[in-house]
Amino acid sequence: MRCFLIIVLFFMSLTVTSQEMLWDVDDVVPADVLPPKYENGGLDKFYAFVRQSFDMKKVLQAGNMVISFTINTSGEMKNIRIVKSPNNEAAIEMIGVLRKASKWEPASRGGSPISITMRVPFKYSIKTKPIVETDVEIKDSIVVSTTAVEAKPEYPGGLAALYKFVTNTYKPTSSKSGKILVSFIINTNGELENFKILQDIGGNSGNELIAVLKKCQKWKPGRQNGRAVRVQYNLPVNVN
Repeated sequence: MRCFLIIVLFFMSLTVTSQEMLWDVDDVVPADVLPPKYENGGLDKFYAFVRQSFDMKKVLQAGNMVISFTINTSGEMKNIRIVKSPNNEAAIEMIGVLRKASKWEPASRGGSPISITMRVPFKYSIKTKPIVETDVEIKDSIVVSTTAVEAKPEYPGGLAALYKFVTNTYKPTSSKSGKILVSFIINTNGELENFKILQDIGGNSGNELIAVLKKCQKWKPGRQNGRAVRVQYNLPVNVN
């Protein structure tokens, strides 16, 4: 299972007392307050730290997490709390990550540091690993769909170049117009094989399209776990 952490960025701020401020979502930072900085940057630096440090295997389900912590006048993170979490394991992992964070440059008002309590949202989504992904080896006999493969196969110059080649090479064998849909496998060498006609307009049009595709350049093969794999590909062509 592969997990993805999607950071939801907001400009955060809130109500202010003399030396303490609560910075929450959907509010505007008062003009006289300079927000805290993380590693000489803004919130993007903090988000980058969390992304790099958080173990996504701890996320067992998709959902939202909201964390709360106080950055005191010395730049230390205190009062770390998980306000909302998709599961307990993710919450424990996040607390561990936050405890490893560097000191912040504290928020300030009128040149004097102030303590600020921040509420920061995160959103998690989960994608299931394709069945072909193994910890041992991906064999050449396995075929991956284009929706499951990590790096999709590419035709030199992209699909626009492929369609241009087909348009210039294809010779109509029928007076009918419509869509031809062919399926093929792009092997680990970038060659096309195992052609199938899924939709045709008659008059041997599908076979003519296959004959054209057999003449095209080699593709850049798809890749899974850093290795070239065979990928099944469906190609629609409209004939007018």
